[in-house]
Amino acid sequence: MKDEEHRIRLEKLEEELAELEANRPAHSPKPSLEIRIDELRDEIAILKKKLEKK
Repeated sequence: MKDEEHRIRLEKLEEELAELEANRPAHSPKPSLEIRIDELRDEIAILKKKLEKK
C-alpha cells in the first residue's frame, strides 16, 4: 500500500473506532463489539507505525 492509501485506511478505521466507542453500552458490552474495537485499535497502531517509518 502507498502512504496515501495507508492514510485513507487509517482515517476510516479511526472513524469506525470512534463510532463504535461512542455507541458502546456502558454496562456489559457485547464480546463481539469489544473484539472489533480491539482489532481496530491494533490495525490503527500498525498503520501508524508504517506511516512513521517513511
